[in-house]
Amino acid sequence: MQSEPPTLALGLPTIWMTLMQPFEAALADGSPDWGRWVLPKGMHAMTGGATVPESLIRAFDKHGVWLEQGWGMTKTSPVSTR
Repeated sequence: MQSEPPTLALGLPTIWMTLMQPFEAALADGSPDWGRWVLPKGMHAMTGGATVPESLIRAFDKHGVWLEQGWGMTKTSPVSTR
């Protein structure tokens, strides 16, 4: 994420929670290693498959990353979105 900062990343809410937990913990501890967890400002993150907790959206927003809830069902076709 540091050498090639993404502008868009996709993942399930579990992935984003797994990323945010060590990031916030490193910031809170004042860990000298927190720099490896810097998220690119202005990055867009999209998620689907489960509802994103509002607290997770706010956590990303606090760090300049826009986390957006998407919709998708792998077992349906586009017809089901009418």
